[in-house]
Amino acid sequence: MWQKIAGFIVVVLGIIYVRQRKRTYTRELANDQYDYIIVGAGTAGSVLGGRLSEDKNVSVLVLEAGGEEDTHPEIEIPLGCGGLQNTHLDWQYRTVPQKHSCFGYHNNQSRWPRGKVLGGSGMLNYMQYYRGHRQDYNQWEKSGCTGWGWQHVLPYFKRSENMQSEADMNSDLHGTDGPIKVNRIQETQLANSILNAFSQIGLPIRDPSAESVEGVDYMKATVDDAGYRSSTLRGFLRPAMHRENLHVVTQAHVTKIIFEGTTAVGVEYVKNGKTHQVTAREEVVLSSGSINSPQLLMLSGVGPKHHLEELNIPVVADLPVGDTLLDHLFAEFVQFSVREPLGLTFDRATSFSQIVKFLARGTGYLRIPGGQEVVAFSKSRHQPEDEERPYLQFLAFSGMWGMQPGVDDAINNVGWTPETFDALYGANDNRDGLGILPVLLRPKSKGTLRLNTTDPLDHPIIDPNYLSDIEDVEHLIDGIEQLRRLVNTSAFQEIGAELYDPVTPGCAAYPYATRSYWECFVRHHAATLYHPVATCKMGGSDDETAVVDPKLRVRGLRNLRVIDASVMPTLPSSNTNAPTIMIAERGADFIKESRSCRVRSSLCEQ
Repeated sequence: MWQKIAGFIVVVLGIIYVRQRKRTYTRELANDQYDYIIVGAGTAGSVLGGRLSEDKNVSVLVLEAGGEEDTHPEIEIPLGCGGLQNTHLDWQYRTVPQKHSCFGYHNNQSRWPRGKVLGGSGMLNYMQYYRGHRQDYNQWEKSGCTGWGWQHVLPYFKRSENMQSEADMNSDLHGTDGPIKVNRIQETQLANSILNAFSQIGLPIRDPSAESVEGVDYMKATVDDAGYRSSTLRGFLRPAMHRENLHVVTQAHVTKIIFEGTTAVGVEYVKNGKTHQVTAREEVVLSSGSINSPQLLMLSGVGPKHHLEELNIPVVADLPVGDTLLDHLFAEFVQFSVREPLGLTFDRATSFSQIVKFLARGTGYLRIPGGQEVVAFSKSRHQPEDEERPYLQFLAFSGMWGMQPGVDDAINNVGWTPETFDALYGANDNRDGLGILPVLLRPKSKGTLRLNTTDPLDHPIIDPNYLSDIEDVEHLIDGIEQLRRLVNTSAFQEIGAELYDPVTPGCAAYPYATRSYWECFVRHHAATLYHPVATCKMGGSDDETAVVDPKLRVRGLRNLRVIDASVMPTLPSSNTNAPTIMIAERGADFIKESRSCRVRSSLCEQ
């Protein structure tokens, strides 16, 4: 019953919000030719569509496989952000059964949510806005990605950012007039206790965008002043869709890049069961993300030669597409019950007073992205002593999993076996408490992405190879041990916090809380944090693992770029949404510079 009531409330809120919006609509079909074709209207594609169409002298087409359902209430209201996984708005990808992890999930598989909707994964994510450590980008430049050092990328982070937190607005590290609203999230009293507890185990309270990322802070998230999701679709693409030179077509699944020799001249797409072709006078740009972009390249003959030949795909370019898959992974919640009713429960979050707060002022529990209010970055005792970047991130939820109705949906979304979910979360219904996820930021384990068949509608073979390197296990165990220390802080003792430690099914044979037990725990629960990168890796001319060059052009080919998270050569020490926006901003400038050179017939640096 509660689920029905909550659904009604969310729908009503969504309708109110949608009616306040001035909608602009997509086109049914594309024209025959454009200057630029952008494949994918996700986080990166929305930026590109908005930026490139600023030039009235060019025509831009954006093709999106998903539909125009970006105003779905559960998308818009931050607290419900996880509710659309495993639905028709999600590609519903699965990894192959993992050999070293995911033992607590159905068939040892991690589910990989990816947005199949206008706005892409930016409509399904948890809205966290973090850039990573400056050394991430300095290392990119040192590895051959010229022009990608911190001093080069910071202006692009700032250009898109509209920081709303007064504590951060005056910092020279933040932008305040970009299209992406970023707000500080702190709505429950429990968040204060969590923040102070991290401080008491040695993590300073500070902005993770500062020179040293290590520390703890209230969550920074892409949430606007009205309390709704802010995204590149809202900030870049929708405001531009009135332009005559920008066309957006949804339900258009691009199945092939069309080449003439080694020059990309257009794409083929399927809509309503019919195949269409459209050509590009200037460039084709893939912005479909770390799964769809490499899949489309390989279907079109760009990828590892031996793999393409196995599938009888004519080879256009022999490149290491899909060879260096990287992903952040978490090791399941460390849970604490608390005596004081200071955080989220389902009944509390959907109370009349909270609904009024949200509608009237854009504040309250419904504004909290998935229940997360505090983030911390910490070094692992196993990482190299001379490494500045933290290896661990902690994501603190001001409530406990299992407190929400619709448990069957939660199980299906994440992929737990019923036995695992019941053991860990089955007793949490409206229990006061919190959960904190330990996240590994710098995994050594690498995986691959390969085609399953030549059918563009078939999902590719995703093998992240999680925890194949034992060092990854050690870092996550250290993260668990750091989190368990929180129970001894005065901040947690004041609220009666106690470790809630149900035994993981499959690990009962190991003495509890020993290293062997925690390794079993990690291998059962480690799964994706939804941050796959490097499947179309960027690199210098001498990097044999690189697919695109530092200007994001596909190596050895003309008029084809990849601009999305797949080009990251390594994982940033943070969530990947903000870095993806930065890459798209920078990529848009690369394209504009190339056009300017061609128009002037000048010998610009290429």
